[in-house]
Amino acid sequence: GTGLAKAPTMYDAARLIGEQIRRVSALDRPSLERDGYSYNVHIILGGQIHGEPHRLYVVYPQGNPLSAVLRVAWDGRNLRSMTKNSPARATGAHVIAPSDSQSGSVPL
Repeated sequence: GTGLAKAPTMYDAARLIGEQIRRVSALDRPSLERDGYSYNVHIILGGQIHGEPHRLYVVYPQGNPLSAVLRVAWDGRNLRSMTKNSPARATGAHVIAPSDSQSGSVPL
């Protein structure tokens, strides 16, 4: 395989980690649950690849990554850039999920 070190973007790296979470889940979840343990893995992945902006992702037990910025917007908090002087801000953000695209945005 190409491995994590060959991921071209942080999103691709997060997807690779998600694939491994799902693979391990398929192999080990039944045995763990039989013994009374839950398979509930949350991984935080942060970094920068090849000059792209720094990224931070949370990878959930289902294996899907979520950008930290999107999570902040989804939680209804105000967004701001990390710039110290005159940071850009977004208040009252809306997140549009693919299943909601027909009905419009969902206010947070």
